[in-house]
Amino acid sequence: MSAIVDNALALNASFAAALGCRTHEDHGVAAIDAECPGHRRAIVVAPCLDTAEAVAGLRSFFSPKGAWVLEDPFGSFDGESAGLVRADTTVLFRYDPRPGEVLDPGLTLRRVDDRTDLEIAERIVAEGFEQPELAAAPPGSLYPRTILDDSAVSILLAVVAGEPAATVMSYHDGRSTGLYWGATLHTMRRRGLCGGLIKALMNEHPHTPTLGSSGAMSQSRFREFGYRELGPSTWWLWPGDG
Repeated sequence: MSAIVDNALALNASFAAALGCRTHEDHGVAAIDAECPGHRRAIVVAPCLDTAEAVAGLRSFFSPKGAWVLEDPFGSFDGESAGLVRADTTVLFRYDPRPGEVLDPGLTLRRVDDRTDLEIAERIVAEGFEQPELAAAPPGSLYPRTILDDSAVSILLAVVAGEPAATVMSYHDGRSTGLYWGATLHTMRRRGLCGGLIKALMNEHPHTPTLGSSGAMSQSRFREFGYRELGPSTWWLWPGDG
């Protein structure tokens, strides 16, 4: 799981720099808090020995009344004992590239390189993940303009009949490529759009493994592409202090 954790930590550091927000690492967990949807999250970075201390540290770190989420890729975090709610379980995947392999995305795509397309990508993520808080947040809450200054970041849009319909982001930390926020507009689902974008992002760094986390809806896509299943990842929610 070290590659998953390392990539997530590098991504957090990039967003923290772009958003000018705080980070936290203690008791086996790391977190980022931009006080806006999408960037109030934590991840278990090592098998947690004391869940109560870790959660106490996170509650102190995050602003008091807001909700936040924590991902546990190790399956060792007893969130319920500390008052968290089990929100979701995803599956972690890894793809090790084959020499000389070039994948055909099979679609029209557009690289996000300006504020307008960043806002479009945000809207697709908000709809695809059914996040009304993100939809109502000011533009730039998920993707600040300065995130494009980091050459490790790549965000693509799938275009259908001239209109953006899906998006996926990747982060390349030098050793692996992590896939994040893959989403499709509801009316454009089941066309393989995110799958095509994933192939295009895999082509950008053909000599390093690609990592992804998937809910039930898209796990078959990763298996079809030849990704190796690493195991489940549990997502915990702290709903806020009132």
